[in-house]
Amino acid sequence: MSDPKRVRAGLKGKLTILSKTVANVDPTKVVRANIASYTKTVEELKTQIDVNYSLLEQQCADDNEVAKLVSESDVIFTDLIDVETTTGMLEDIVRRAETAEAAAADLKKYEEQAKINATHQVANPPPASSQGQRSKLPQLTLPTFAGNLEEWLSFRDRFNQVVHKRTELSGAEKMSYLLSVLEGPALETIQA
Repeated sequence: MSDPKRVRAGLKGKLTILSKTVANVDPTKVVRANIASYTKTVEELKTQIDVNYSLLEQQCADDNEVAKLVSESDVIFTDLIDVETTTGMLEDIVRRAETAEAAAADLKKYEEQAKINATHQVANPPPASSQGQRSKLPQLTLPTFAGNLEEWLSFRDRFNQVVHKRTELSGAEKMSYLLSVLEGPALETIQA
């Protein structure tokens, strides 16, 4: 059986390498696969360190040796927690980036669909009788959206429900509603 002190030294080395690797990750270029790999490695190291600590604790002859072991192990556990925290922060960054990309793609899709609908509406105007029936747009209560990604999903769902899925509205009317509820960066994106 391997000497637990040597095993601990090897585990400390692995943890140091992982810690430096995670600390040097460029948050703008990190991908989910890397984070999954880091998380898996952290979990494996945590298990190995716990087992090693138990073996070392069993070899302690008295309370002084246990206290020394605890003191030496605190540094290892602190480093392990730091790596877990950094990995969690990187995962949050990736999740936010994925949400932002999805929101941008959805906005682009709405913009393209509204342009298509507006073009179609101009090319094929409705009969005069139906225009008279819809001369006034109904008042709809919609939340505004200024580009905050945390508000995107609720805004999108509400806009779809109240405006986008209504077949009696033309593409131009839908676009008009969309422009009326967008603010700031979201409005600038659509108008660009």
